[in-house]
Amino acid sequence: MDLEQTLEAFFRDHAPLAGGDTMLIAFSGGADSTALLDAMCAYARPRAIRVAAAHIDHQLDPGSRARAEAAKATAATLGLALIIHRQNVPAQKRRSESLEVAARRIRYRELEKAASVLGARYIATAHHRDDQAETVLLRLASGHGLSALAAVPARRGSIVRPLLGQSRKDLLRYVRRRGLTWIEDPTNRDLTTPRNRLRHLLIPILGAKNPDIAIRLASLAQAAKGANTRLTREFDQLLAPSREGSAVTVSRRVLETLPTTVLPHAIVHLLRCCGSRRRPSRRALGYAAALLASQAPVGVDLGGGWRIEEARTGKLRILQTPEPTPLFAYDLTVPGEVHLGELASSLRITAGCVEPWMFRGARLRAGFSLPFDARDRLTVRNRRPGDRVQPLGSPSLHKLKNLLINHGIPKYERDRLPLLCHSERILWVPGVTIDHEARIRAASREGSRAGSREESDIWVAEIIPDE
Repeated sequence: MDLEQTLEAFFRDHAPLAGGDTMLIAFSGGADSTALLDAMCAYARPRAIRVAAAHIDHQLDPGSRARAEAAKATAATLGLALIIHRQNVPAQKRRSESLEVAARRIRYRELEKAASVLGARYIATAHHRDDQAETVLLRLASGHGLSALAAVPARRGSIVRPLLGQSRKDLLRYVRRRGLTWIEDPTNRDLTTPRNRLRHLLIPILGAKNPDIAIRLASLAQAAKGANTRLTREFDQLLAPSREGSAVTVSRRVLETLPTTVLPHAIVHLLRCCGSRRRPSRRALGYAAALLASQAPVGVDLGGGWRIEEARTGKLRILQTPEPTPLFAYDLTVPGEVHLGELASSLRITAGCVEPWMFRGARLRAGFSLPFDARDRLTVRNRRPGDRVQPLGSPSLHKLKNLLINHGIPKYERDRLPLLCHSERILWVPGVTIDHEARIRAASREGSRAGSREESDIWVAEIIPDE
């Protein structure tokens, strides 16, 4: 089957296209994506389908800019103006990511942006059968489960991969027959990358005795996909997960009834329900299963910012936590207001009088009493190692960390609390407590009710989210 027939079958069965639709090709300029771009142009032309191409320059080596320009020239020979997005991947890499993972995340992010601007119906990548085989081996080596063995899907949302049935040799033959030029990316020869070690060292050894090894591994991926589809249906019925915003909640009792061998797969399924493609480590999954089995409170980081934790009575939730909040500290004159850019909010302090709400507690505001004058300065900052606070009603200082844990403040929210401080003393931990020495005393309450005392030492602090 030639590539045009392959594309015709794919778009008929997996991703229907109509006249007037736009298809965006992820174009690296290598042989695989060159074959896809050329074949897609030939397929689209008589069907009135518009083809566009985008190249993501990851800036991983000094030659990346030159390769982007070469890719632009190749696209021009096919009558296309190449869209180039330059992204400094090393600078955007997260702490837990390898360069390869960061590059993939940023690449798809930029492709989605380009597709949105163009109004493209699909984004096509040039993944082929050999890529599929490599992915299966990588996931086998990493101890991934059944869902991961399904490897590269033919379609996931707007991302389509119409060449999964073709081999790398098939695509090379195609570009040579068509007289096309392509770019060799030297990073594909870097043997410090696991995929490259598989491609250049292991697979040739396996293929020496089993020439059809890629076909067999691709068949394994297809079988795993079928089994995973059935397992997904079963989990949906059994777990009955429900969405609450960006989180997914599930009955803890239902999870506790599952066999320990099934529990990790159930947690991965819940992650998939959230839209995450991440596979947690065995250690994280094992720890979550152990907490469930022992009926202990569950709070486990699953990696990549994802977490499973107690939600409310009898419920657990899986959610993605925010990126770590950087350290911040702002001076604040009393009375006054300061904008907290890291939290997209402001903190304001105004003079006030005693009101009933001050004694009931509030999440975003507090009333307190201290002899401030207009020259005093406060500090608004997030927590630091060794912070201590004297909670309302306590005769002594407590570790702030322990106080937050005891109040059930999730770990990912603790660095986002704007602490109001006077010198080294923490006056207010929003939603948790005020400093005992800053409490409004009985005399202040009585004086305020009688209207016979000065109110200049009663202050109101409030957090105001940005609109």
